Amino acid sequence: MADLSSNMLSRGLRDNNPLNINGLTSAQGGPWLGQTGLDRQEGIFSDVIYGIRAAAIQLVNDYNNGYTTLNTLIPLWTGNTNYAANVASILGMNIDDDLGEILNPVNASSLKALMIAMCINEIGQNYAALIPDSDWDTGIANMTTQQLFVSSGPAVQSNNATNTTSNNNVVLYASIAIGVMVLLLVLTD
Repeated sequence: MADLSSNMLSRGLRDNNPLNINGLTSAQGGPWLGQTGLDRQEGIFSDVIYGIRAAAIQLVNDYNNGYTTLNTLIPLWTGNTNYAANVASILGMNIDDDLGEILNPVNASSLKALMIAMCINEIGQNYAALIPDSDWDTGIANMTTQQLFVSSGPAVQSNNATNTTSNNNVVLYASIAIGVMVLLLVLTD
């Protein structure tokens, strides 16, 4: 686990949140595991592994909510119009290719490559290089059913109380699916 909290680093690294994902409030079913606060709307994590874990879960959730290509997924994360093309170029794919081979079921090595490509766009290549491979591997490997966040839309949990039962069922089924994916990852490695 790298100590990436120096004030001289990018905000994403200082906050142990290399993909700059939004933090969760208690009203949104949060906080994320390891989330210690918010920096504006983005989560602050006690260790970069927790920030990586949360981002991995968010990517799978976004995919499962219908954002299945870089062209549809990336706009949820940023308004930068070049971001999807940059990530696609790094990965050697087209922005309209389905991400199912990476995210459904989760392919840990491909997910790591996707997240590093996104990280390069979020915080820059030099800062992204400061995160050890072992931290990426550990964060992704720890995508457990514990505190799974399933959005009712693009990267935002609905606060509508009438959706509680429906959301609880979605969380239950998604938790089971993630648990199976993690088990498959463990068994195939």
